[in-house]
Amino acid sequence: IEPYVTLYHWDLPQALLDPPNQLGWWSRDQATGQPNGQILPEFLAYADACFKEFGDRIKFWFTFNEAWTFTFLASGFGKAPGLPQLSNMSRDPYIAGHNVLNAHAQAVDLYRRKYQKIQGGKIGITNNCDWREPKSTDPDDIAAAERAVEFTLGWFADPIFGDSGDYPPAMRRLYGERLPTFTDKERRLLKGSSDYFGLNHYATGWAAHAKEPGADTAYAKVTEAGLPQATSQWLF
Repeated sequence: IEPYVTLYHWDLPQALLDPPNQLGWWSRDQATGQPNGQILPEFLAYADACFKEFGDRIKFWFTFNEAWTFTFLASGFGKAPGLPQLSNMSRDPYIAGHNVLNAHAQAVDLYRRKYQKIQGGKIGITNNCDWREPKSTDPDDIAAAERAVEFTLGWFADPIFGDSGDYPPAMRRLYGERLPTFTDKERRLLKGSSDYFGLNHYATGWAAHAKEPGADTAYAKVTEAGLPQATSQWLF
C-alpha cells in the first residue's frame, strides 16, 4: 500500500479559529481588510513536524484537500460548517482562499528546501470542481460555463499552474477590489508549487448565462435537467 497523505481536510483546531482573536483562514488586517496569514506560522510548524516524522515513509503529500469547499461553502453558503461573523459571501471566501494559497505555497517551499532531496517525495494540492457544460451553443452560455469552472477550479489552480502566479483574469475583472492581491514574492512561491495536478470531481450540470451574478459572481445559472441522479440529492 502506497500512502498519499493530506495535511489539511477541514479539521481546524478550535484554538486557531476563536473569534475575535483567532480567525483561522479568515484572518485579515483590521486596518486594510487584506488577508494577513495569521495562521501561517502554526500551519508551517505542523507541516514541518509531519514532514520530519513521516517523510521517510510518505512519498506523496497534499497540502490541502478541496480548499473551495472549506472556504466558499463555509463562508455563508451553508453547505459546510461556518461562523456567522465570517459569513460575508462577497468577501470572506476570498480572504480565506488567499490565506490558504499562501499557506500551500509556503509549505511546498519548506518541503522542497528542507526535505524533498533527502526524502525523495512529491508534494502538491488537491482541488475540486464540478463540470459545467454550456446549456446551448449561445456564446453567452459558453462564457457562463467557462466562468463557472474558472471561479471554482481556476480560483485555486491558476495561481499554482498558470503563468503569472495570480488569479484568473476574469476573476480580477468581475471581483475587483474584493479579490486580494499577492505580493511579488507570494506569486513567485505560488507559481509551480505542485508536483502534480490533483482533482476531485463529483458532478456535472448545464450552465446558462444569468442576469444576476449569483453567489460566485459567475453570472451562470446551473441546472441538471436530463442528467442521471445518484442517491445523493446533489449528485448528477
